[in-house]
Amino acid sequence: MLQVRGLRKVYPGTVALDGVDFDAYDGMVNVIVGENGAGKSTLVKIVAGAVQKDGGTITVDGNRVEIRDPHHAQQLGIAVIYQEFSLLPELNIAENIFLGREPVRRVPGIVAFDAMQRRSDELLSSIGLDVSATTLVRDLTNPQRQLVEIAKALSQGAKILLMDEPSAVLTEAELGSLYSVIDRLKERGVAIVYISHRLDDVFRVADRITVLKDGKWVASFEAGKTNPDAIVSLMVGRDLSYEQVSRNEPVSQETILEVRHYSRGNVVRDVSFQVRTGEILGLAGLVGSGRTELVRLIFGADRKSSGELVFEGKPVEVRNPGDAIRLGIGLLPEDRKTQGVLLEMSVKQNICIAGQRRFQRFGILDHAKEAAAARSFVTSMRIRTPSIDQLAVHLSGGTQQKVVLAKWLATNCKVVILDEPTRGIDVGARAEIYQLLEELRTRGLAVVVISSDLPEVVRLCDRILVMYKGRIVKELPRQDATVETLLAYSVGHFAQEGNGHANAQH
Repeated sequence: MLQVRGLRKVYPGTVALDGVDFDAYDGMVNVIVGENGAGKSTLVKIVAGAVQKDGGTITVDGNRVEIRDPHHAQQLGIAVIYQEFSLLPELNIAENIFLGREPVRRVPGIVAFDAMQRRSDELLSSIGLDVSATTLVRDLTNPQRQLVEIAKALSQGAKILLMDEPSAVLTEAELGSLYSVIDRLKERGVAIVYISHRLDDVFRVADRITVLKDGKWVASFEAGKTNPDAIVSLMVGRDLSYEQVSRNEPVSQETILEVRHYSRGNVVRDVSFQVRTGEILGLAGLVGSGRTELVRLIFGADRKSSGELVFEGKPVEVRNPGDAIRLGIGLLPEDRKTQGVLLEMSVKQNICIAGQRRFQRFGILDHAKEAAAARSFVTSMRIRTPSIDQLAVHLSGGTQQKVVLAKWLATNCKVVILDEPTRGIDVGARAEIYQLLEELRTRGLAVVVISSDLPEVVRLCDRILVMYKGRIVKELPRQDATVETLLAYSVGHFAQEGNGHANAQH
């Protein structure tokens, strides 16, 4: 269905694709894996018509084509489901599926809403989504929104479906619906091109696997003829025990941050806990348990309704992020592209922007001092960029995450909070992030990590707090933490403990 030969794409200072070959077959899941910066998303964007290639050929269903734009790609039967959904929340499902292609009655300009709803219901039924097409998208869960994206693609007559990190926004419990729909699409003869960093995910869905590295084709396999260790080795070009995290004992038992009885409506309810210097504290729980909302309150991004914050033994008032930054608290938000990194600014500007006071002399920025600091972080944190003047938009996801972390370290923060720090980054970059966090705790920083990846929490953290419905329901030291235990408390399976709803007091 799809044949790519010698594909090349060059961005300023970066060769994103260098002579890449790739094939996708009908009725099969054709997986592309590789580290961040390997060229996976660039390949997808070129096939989708969102980016123009600099060289190579593309053949669709036996015909060589020059894909001019996304509309042309749709005409060729190519549809894309990006990691960030493209639905409009205030419209209903049917209106989203047929947006810009609404069926009309014989009278020009009059939309045939009944026909649009009927066809949408048929599409939803065909992929197993039992929801009325009149439902507003804002009322759907993430898995349901993803299925609507798939229905939208099918409504366009898609023969080739490109899925960029489709499992990134789903919890473990929600993956089953995605896998079931993929099986249905294969039965219909759709060629699925699937990008994922989750190797368990890859080996669940893949029929064929293609490995890219540094913009080049490395190898292609039938999924049954390889294994995760071999794929990881090809992706990173070295042996990598990415499951292992070097952990020393906490360097201190001194409390640096204490949260007392924090609340905000029903989202965060009477939460109390402490963070110690030189430790990695984990916040586990399902999406919607209140983890992100809690750290936003601590950082001053949202206003609490009650509670007290104690920093270095003194009660403090954090009314906004500026107050938090002046205290020495940094937050890497869950959505790095819209809230963490400034895509159209350089690496240097991103690193130095939160700590600009350090780089001023008499109120005037010292650009030489900024550049020296940026180069220092680029070297010490192994940030892969051709220069400190490279725009962040051209960096891989893992490299962008390092830049955001460097931004907070440049403020000399004492507590750094990371919300889903490894979401959407490959195993090589993930191992580097783990090592960076271990180095920070060894230096005496307090690190707080929110992660939906429960094995990651168990491997990485010294202590783990589990949240459920806005409360902390359990604290576990790392030696007592297992994925099964964390999951049980995350879904509310703690009724056997009489004090299960009590906050963890330390």
